[in-house]
Amino acid sequence: MVIGMRKPIAARSAFSCGVKALDYLKQIHCSKVVIVSGKEPTDISIAQKVHSILQEQRAEISDYAEIGAKPSFQELLSGVAILKSKHPDTLIAVGEEAVINAVKMMLLLYEYPEIDFENMDDKNTENMKLQTKLIVIPADSAAAEVEEVSQITSIVIDSKMKN
Repeated sequence: MVIGMRKPIAARSAFSCGVKALDYLKQIHCSKVVIVSGKEPTDISIAQKVHSILQEQRAEISDYAEIGAKPSFQELLSGVAILKSKHPDTLIAVGEEAVINAVKMMLLLYEYPEIDFENMDDKNTENMKLQTKLIVIPADSAAAEVEEVSQITSIVIDSKMKN
């Protein structure tokens, strides 16, 4: 299943972090954070650095490092369950394009649980406003994803894992 959306989602605070992402994290304040990363060693390494920086700020931190290259529906739902249990003020996405888009989708499903996932398109999302801060830290050259931090361009879901 592929979900493609071209219109931006209005985010209260969506930060795109690139080269100086870790320096930027030292300047912001977060009290409850969920860090979502991919399973790749590079993603996990960057997520560990983010975790260390936020520990210095005494933030309450939860980690979810279970997003694969082709995220399964179950991976998304598990991530949403963590968001529901932790109620973060900040969500940090660390990884490649698929991970970043999966985190954006998780945030939508967390803040708008009534979304019809199967029929999601631009019309369903054009008036949505997100309350949770989203910080994106790419682990590769996903520069386009960072520039469009408040937009989901496409996400491929492994539908075999849906049931």
